[in-house]
Amino acid sequence: MKRRYRRNLTPSSFHAALIRYVREAGWPANAYPFNTEKQAQESSRLYFKKRLSYLRNSKAAKERTEQTRIIASGLLAPFEEVQFDEHLIDAETGLTVQLWNGFETTVRLARFWLLLLVCVSSRCVLGYSYGFGRKINQSDVLRALQTVNEPRERMALQSPGLNYAPDAGYPVNVSQQLLYATPSLVRMDNDWSHHGNAVRRMIRRNWNAAVNFGRPAFPVARGLVEAIFKRIEYYGHQLPSTTGSNPLDPRRHDGNRRQPPIVSCRSLEEIIDVVIADYNGTTQPELLARSPLQNIQETLERGLIVRKLTPELRQTSLFMQNTEIVHVNKPRDENIRPRINWLYSPYKGAAIDVRPDVWGAKVRITFHRLDIRTLQVFTLQGEHLGEVHVGGRWRQFPHSQEMRRRIHKLVKDEKLSRVDPLSAYLDRLGKSIDKPSVALELMRWARNANEVAEATGMVPPNTAQTRTVKSRYNMAAGLDDDWFN
Repeated sequence: MKRRYRRNLTPSSFHAALIRYVREAGWPANAYPFNTEKQAQESSRLYFKKRLSYLRNSKAAKERTEQTRIIASGLLAPFEEVQFDEHLIDAETGLTVQLWNGFETTVRLARFWLLLLVCVSSRCVLGYSYGFGRKINQSDVLRALQTVNEPRERMALQSPGLNYAPDAGYPVNVSQQLLYATPSLVRMDNDWSHHGNAVRRMIRRNWNAAVNFGRPAFPVARGLVEAIFKRIEYYGHQLPSTTGSNPLDPRRHDGNRRQPPIVSCRSLEEIIDVVIADYNGTTQPELLARSPLQNIQETLERGLIVRKLTPELRQTSLFMQNTEIVHVNKPRDENIRPRINWLYSPYKGAAIDVRPDVWGAKVRITFHRLDIRTLQVFTLQGEHLGEVHVGGRWRQFPHSQEMRRRIHKLVKDEKLSRVDPLSAYLDRLGKSIDKPSVALELMRWARNANEVAEATGMVPPNTAQTRTVKSRYNMAAGLDDDWFN
């Protein structure tokens, strides 16, 4: 048992203790390990890792046995405990985009992330989303968590030979009682994006749930979600553009990297949706020959109560909203308008123009994480003042906090123009769209823009209005809902 003040063992400290032990036992100086150059340091390290893995797996096996007993006995209600994790999909795909001159081209898209939530009591996948970026950020996590409270229908499959099983589906399809259901405990790992203030605030305030980050480097504590990732990769490794499990995997595609993969992003998303939906409708031995959807339905029939979101929090756009307290700059001259300096840009509007009582004071702003062009302003007492808008050419396209910070850093390093940095940044991406990571960044921006348009009712940046930007490499015109084939 690990004591509170005991030193944590490492391979080097274990080796030092081993050498000290054999010396105290009177081991001959001309015998192993003293007759080697490093005194069996590598053998000691391998034994330490093997023994540590055995002890951890033994404990994990006991936890899995106890978890199976709890699931089979039905002691947990649906949604009471969920596991969340993300996985980098082992496949690259092709992306078809429309260029500035109207022609279409297909580029290679880098690997993207799959974020998944699983119910522990029923082993059912509650929701999932994708993260298009090299790393996961808070917005990706929030988008994944909000899928638990959204109704999900089957995709309109376009890939030939791909079909759903008759019993495939999602929990909301089983019973309307699960609509807007919320968990009581969320288990996730110690990724930095999980520790973000926005993620914690959403789970604790909106869901009124607890968060368990678990022990570092111990994924077996979330064995259910890891098993589903393994199930998805079983089919993903059969694709011709798979990257395999490691660089030496014989299934890895090491062909011409300039040639875009045959499998499109749309096809890969359809495959993942079919695999997850079929998994929810497949019988499992841990559930006594019942499927996860059947288990949820029988649990609800026994009268177990499911916690739900309050009516005022049922708008899915609230999950992507953030709130901060900022200062309103008092104008020095009557010809100068008051403004809010926030995130390297000034915001002005009638909301603060006609309210001299807030000049020089602090106010609360609310904004959509994926579109920070407009801020809703409130007094600290909760009175809604109205909207303020960002100035300059930042209003051309919707953009997130992360995107503006990235652009500001490039401007600071004198890699982008200060006149119109947003268009210059899109131009920079357009010139390097043949790089998979750049194509992935463009796809993230396009999807965020379309999500903002659906949430706010605004025109997405794929219409002719955005084509007036004088940019040879403006990619906004072609990245709409049908940008992949």
